[in-house]
Amino acid sequence: MLRHICAFTLVCIVSKASPGNVLSFGDWSVSGDGSGWAEVMWESTETVAGFQFDMVGVSLTSVDGGLTEKLDWMIEHNTTRVLGVALNPASYIPPQQEPAHLLTIYFQNAGENISFDGVIFADDQAKMIEVDSSDNINVTTPCPADVNGDNSVDVVDLLEVVGTWGQSGVPSDINGDGIVNVSDLLTVVDAWGPC
Repeated sequence: MLRHICAFTLVCIVSKASPGNVLSFGDWSVSGDGSGWAEVMWESTETVAGFQFDMVGVSLTSVDGGLTEKLDWMIEHNTTRVLGVALNPASYIPPQQEPAHLLTIYFQNAGENISFDGVIFADDQAKMIEVDSSDNINVTTPCPADVNGDNSVDVVDLLEVVGTWGQSGVPSDINGDGIVNVSDLLTVVDAWGPC
């Protein structure tokens, strides 16, 4: 099935629907301060010559690794978008029958949900590939009072709260009310012990 997307009747992009084109997450880790990393995986019946996608729920700090590094792609990013292009036909990503590590994103300021948006993949004929990019990472913090992310609420977390007293936008604002205060201190005391 071909789908035409036309803008202002001057520019048309032909989109091919193909089963099995999936952008997803592999292994990932998010620390208590909201920084972390996630493997981005690619599975497809198509050859890929370029892509772009936005990340929702994080601020990107760097991108590397995976097939794009192995095949010497040009990869650029800002705090929300990743853009990749093969520099020559020899570096196109061939069909991947099983999920393969496309690249790794590194980030900060992780929210509760990390997902893809604005996903565009193009094949070796510059045709857009339809992609299932519905996967997401649900970041649940079983221990929000573990400010330093060591899986234990202890004196270190207590000292972090005291050391940032009155500040806003810091990990020790455990309840997220915009300021480190007695509420955050009491949350640490109530959660004392291993996570």
